[in-house]
Amino acid sequence: MTIHIFADSIDRFLGLHGMLDWQTVNASLLDNIACVPQPRDAVIVRADLTLTRNILALKILVPKMANAARRVFVVDATNRLAVVQALALSATHVVDTPVKRFELLDASGPARNPGTAAGIRRSAQQASAGGARSLASMFSDARGGRHVDLAGAKQAAARIAVSIAEDVLPIG
Repeated sequence: MTIHIFADSIDRFLGLHGMLDWQTVNASLLDNIACVPQPRDAVIVRADLTLTRNILALKILVPKMANAARRVFVVDATNRLAVVQALALSATHVVDTPVKRFELLDASGPARNPGTAAGIRRSAQQASAGGARSLASMFSDARGGRHVDLAGAKQAAARIAVSIAEDVLPIG
């Protein structure tokens, strides 16, 4: 599997490259994207999405990244705008900083085989049921004046989003 890293600085590239030591890694800096090949396996983007020049460069790259099975954006977890911007720029996965090796490998790994329609529906139903339980618990705690587990709610929402992104939202 070949992973192509797009970064806005050498330091950001080297930080990711060290986590992907056994993978075949290609790299490009965002200020030099004229002759970038179309990656097919996975793309990892590590750039400051608050800078206009980076967003413009990534908009140019979006058509070239479209064929990649996985498009992982590594963003600052405290900046919600960066998460939204990554999703708008065709991210299939968003990984927060500081980056953990296992999260990066999981997000950039080979796409799961979607399986049968029944399996997809069951997986999506399990994710949504777990998310519904977590959200119901959060509202119950808020009504009762108890501490609300925001991390649990965020994790439930993330599981639902990943399930939908990987398995496609079942209809019917």
